[in-house]
Amino acid sequence: MTKPIVGVVEVPEPQFHYYGSTAYNWCRDDSVENVLLTLARMAGSDAIKRNVKGSGGLYSWICKVEAPRSTSYDINFFAPVGVEISESWEFNIMNTKGHCLPITREKKNAEPKHPKA
Repeated sequence: MTKPIVGVVEVPEPQFHYYGSTAYNWCRDDSVENVLLTLARMAGSDAIKRNVKGSGGLYSWICKVEAPRSTSYDINFFAPVGVEISESWEFNIMNTKGHCLPITREKKNAEPKHPKA
């Protein structure tokens, strides 16, 4: 009995990714969870503890960028520029393991915007 030949299957790159920022850093990844975890680890426990004590957590802003992760774009005031953003969320990061609390705000319009926009 022979083994079947396994071919290489090219998986297309997703046509979107997630971008996130805090006052300390920014990153992008394929999921919101990975962005939160990366932001938490990059900020470090001392910065997070200071923010938890002072304001209830390290503020983070995450958005869905409607472009492949490999797309090059500018960052201005910790937000992507020159690409379409379809959704955004705000969280308070509580520890370096990525535990966070969503920030809910009264919606004044249908599309949430970056705080600096």
